[in-house]
Amino acid sequence: MLTQGGMSISKYFLRVKNFCNEISELDPDEKISEARQRRFLIRGLRKEYTPFVTSIQGWANQLTIEELESLLSNQEALARQMAKNFTPDAALFSKGKQTKNYSTGGSKKAEKSSNAKKNTRGNFQNK
Repeated sequence: MLTQGGMSISKYFLRVKNFCNEISELDPDEKISEARQRRFLIRGLRKEYTPFVTSIQGWANQLTIEELESLLSNQEALARQMAKNFTPDAALFSKGKQTKNYSTGGSKKAEKSSNAKKNTRGNFQNK
């Protein structure tokens, strides 16, 4: 079975289409239907496309091979763009930067209010 491996969507689709055409040329009575080509294509995709394929398989009208290729190419481009813009550290941490303490008003007044609340809580716990 052909699998996508490291190929792009367009290269993978071209390879499967050529493979199916070669089989059809060898045995004209055994033409491979579009539905069967779609199954070949879907089964050979990388695992990262499984959720996408699962979502489109429930559609009432099945896609043509060209429509499937177009949607998967768009998905591939989106994944590439997201991977390019994503840095794991930037999402969770800021390197070398100190966090700033933001307050909603006068800092001395907010600090006193905060300390008063802490003292009040402490009084309730001591009783």
